[in-house]
Order: sequence, then C-alpha cells, then structure tokens
Amino acid sequence: MYLHYTPHSRVNRETHMAERRVSRFTLDPVTQKLDLSSEKVLLTWPVQVHSCCHAGGGMAWDSKGNLYIATGDTNSSGFSDGYSGNNPQPNYKGVSFADARRTAGNTNDLNGKILRIHPEPDGTYTIPEGNLFTGKETDEGGGKTRGEIYVMGVRNPARIFVDKRTDILYAGWVGPDAGEPSPIWGPAKYDTFAAITKAGNHGWPYCMGNKQPYRDRNLPDPSKPLGWYDCDHPRNESPNNDGLVNLPPVTGNNIWYSPQGGAPDYPRDANGIPSYRKEEATYRLPWLKGGGQAAMNGPVYRYDAASTSEVKWPSYWDGKWFVGDFYDADQPRNAVLMDPKTLDKGGLPVHSESLKKIIPTGNDGIKNLMDWKFGPDGALYVLDYGRGFFTSDSKSALWRVTYTGGGPTPAADQLARGTAQ
Repeated sequence: MYLHYTPHSRVNRETHMAERRVSRFTLDPVTQKLDLSSEKVLLTWPVQVHSCCHAGGGMAWDSKGNLYIATGDTNSSGFSDGYSGNNPQPNYKGVSFADARRTAGNTNDLNGKILRIHPEPDGTYTIPEGNLFTGKETDEGGGKTRGEIYVMGVRNPARIFVDKRTDILYAGWVGPDAGEPSPIWGPAKYDTFAAITKAGNHGWPYCMGNKQPYRDRNLPDPSKPLGWYDCDHPRNESPNNDGLVNLPPVTGNNIWYSPQGGAPDYPRDANGIPSYRKEEATYRLPWLKGGGQAAMNGPVYRYDAASTSEVKWPSYWDGKWFVGDFYDADQPRNAVLMDPKTLDKGGLPVHSESLKKIIPTGNDGIKNLMDWKFGPDGALYVLDYGRGFFTSDSKSALWRVTYTGGGPTPAADQLARGTAQ
C-alpha cells in the first residue's frame, strides 16, 4: 500500500513548515490492517502550511509500474487579487506563500507538479526515462531541476488517473479565485482538465487554458503590472525561484471553464495577447458551466466483455473520460470523448453528455464529489466529501453507482433523483 500524506509529527509549529511524503506499507491480509512498522519512506519534500491549502494528493500507476504523484502548489492567490498567484512579497519567516513561481513554476521544487517515479523492491525508487528533467540540468553553474518531475505548472491536481490501456495520464486542477477576466491581469479562474501523453509544462502561474497568459508582477511594487508572460518562452524571474530561469514552453489544456462558461477564448492582438474583455468572449465548450468551482478529475471507463459482473457499466461508456466538479449545481459531471489525433495538442472534446441523471446529485445525493473511480467489478465508486469544507457529517460517504439493466442510455423519466441506476 502506498500512501501520500503529511505526518502530524513533522509539522513545525514555529516555522509553519511541514513534510509531505510518499511511503510504502505492508497490508496484513489476515487483519486487513496496515503494519505501521513496515513503513518505507520513498520520497519527502517540504511544504508551507501557514497559508491554506493545495496539497494535491492523488496517485496512480501506469502499466509499467511507474507511480504518478500529484502535488499542490501550497500557494494562496489571495494576494494577487485571485489572478496569477505570483506576488513575491508575502512570506512567513522567510518562506513565500503567495508566489507560485516558487513552487509550481520552479523546476527545482516538487510542489505544484505531477511526479513520476518507479518504486523498487527495496523501498527506493528510480527515475523513468521521459520525465521533464533529468535532474542534472544546470543554469548559472548549479543543479536546478528535479528528475522526479513529469508535469509542472499545475495548481492543485487533487485527482489523477492513468488509463493502463494507453498509459495516458488524465488530470484536473483547481484554478485561482478571480471571478471575472481582467484586461490588466489576465483570465478569470480556470478550472482545468488535461489528457497528458508526455512530460510538459501546463502553465501555472504563467498561463492557463489554451495558452492564455497572465500579467507579470515583481518587486519592488507587486501591485503594479509588468509585461505579459510569454507562454512559448516562459521565464521564472521571481526572487523566490531557485530553479531554472528559462522554462519549458507551455502546453495547451483540453478543458477549461470559468464562472462565465466553458473554454472562454478572446480576440488576440498582434502579440497574441487576449483582450480579456468579458463581452468579447467566445465559449468553445458551451455545455460547460462554472461558478463556485473545483475540478475533480475522473477515470476513463474500460468495458470488460469477459467479466460476468452484473453491476458493470455498459460498453456504451467504453473509452469515455469522466470529468467532474466538487460542486453539483451548474458545474460539470460529464463523460467526454476525445479525438486521439488532437488529444495531446490541447484538442477539445468531440462529444460530451451529462451524468447527472445517472449519478444522483443534490443534498440527498453526491453533492460534493471528492473522487471517483471504476472498480474491477465495473461499478463506479464515488466519494462524497460531505457538506462544506473541513467538515465530517452523515453525508460523507462512499457511493457505488451500478448499472441494473435496460438500455445503455435510459430515458430521464426512468431515473429518480437520489437513486443510482
């Protein structure tokens, strides 16, 4: 059993720093309990816990035995008016908590990333070929990268999934807090989903969506806007950066949505800078709505014709990618179909359908989706956080959503709200 967690004993109450780790434990098959004395610590890295939140936390395996680990940027965008999260000034005892260039945009830091390692039998790990860095890159004479990094530039990728049939990584992450786009600072909050076929930089805190840049800011006065970031040639010029200055080019993402709607895009000037005027927006995914939003990536369903399970979902859903949101009002809980020819180039979904008539929503349903995966029985298991942040109540539950017969796409009037079919 592999766990990604923060040991309570490793929280420094004085400096507000903690240790995040990935460990391997042995499960006792008789007692069905972890043998706590069996812990092998594979990987540790420091995180600030002074300012909320962004722990990431998702993990997944590919067909080659590589372990993917999603880490949050441990950064607040509240000091950047909800836009880029690139304010270098606020710090607690010398550690920045409002500059994501220190974490997600830093090639020498494991926060705000999706890591990829290959665990070895002795409790160590090796670095697979094809990660974003080798760990030996230098800039100005010193080591400036971490070889564990597969994807950089993600804000809070809480949930990830690897389709072992293709080894494509599917991820989603939460955007910042700006409710509207700004011609001065850049796009509104974009919650994001991406299908990832190779190592890359997905932009945060420089660019979001389909390579839409933010405005730079820096000392001595972070309140004054500087130039726009260059998504094709991003540079990390933060005083809090200890990695490379010249970063890999930003890769476009497949799905992004704001409070105004799905996949907003804008007219661009001669330099490729969007207008960011709300009235000029084009919504390329009109089926998608936003608002209060927190992306929760889901699985790709794979139908097993040989399975005798009576609860497996029909073959109709085979190959569809489930994308959802923590909230259940206007936010997505959809199954989308991607075009393999454009999937790795930021191509949009070619088909989408809502799952809200199948997966129950509302106060008596799955209101706060926290995770969802298909089990070996072909049923969908969905984790409901509860009602609100930092709470635990009777609504906190693990649901099993099964298929009970009939046609593969039942009519809406055959489904009752609050029940799973």
